[in-house]
Amino acid sequence: PMQEESLLSFVKSDKVYHKYYDELIILLGTGLRISEFCGLTDSDIDFENDELHVKRTLYKAKDPDETSSHWYLDFGDPKTEAGKRTIPLYDSTMEILAKVYEQQETNKQKAGAAYDDNDLVFCTQLGKPLEPNNMRRTFYSICEKIGAKGLHPHCLRHTYATRCAEKNVDMRALQAVLGHANIRETIDTYT
Repeated sequence: PMQEESLLSFVKSDKVYHKYYDELIILLGTGLRISEFCGLTDSDIDFENDELHVKRTLYKAKDPDETSSHWYLDFGDPKTEAGKRTIPLYDSTMEILAKVYEQQETNKQKAGAAYDDNDLVFCTQLGKPLEPNNMRRTFYSICEKIGAKGLHPHCLRHTYATRCAEKNVDMRALQAVLGHANIRETIDTYT
């Protein structure tokens, strides 16, 4: 809890990193993997039922036809079939998502024809996909600034699961929300 508070407090007040606050809140409130987070589309958010649907991931791939080291971003399926899942959302998470949508509309209006609408929930100011590796590097940089070296972005997922376990969420329900293929992984990691 202390590192979580330090992380959020620092990001919220920092002039450089404050723009990542919403992303961190969403990651802490959903248990998403970075690749799943980057792949979220507008149709994945169900505001009526306060749910998020994980249907795809965004990953960096090497062009097989290129002789050079040409990389590109591509969308794919989650790691396992269980990775395609529905995550219930807290009211606070829904509020952040609504704020993100408002900001997106502002970005679209400002950019006009330059906006590349990919239907992504989280994207650059011009609508392009967020690079998962850049998000990881940013997380490492933030952790270094608060003196919490050694943390990995996956720790946000673990924190979400830990909070659920502390609230006595059923392990089968937690398995489904985290998208684990089997209950053993959930039990071994979070109990």
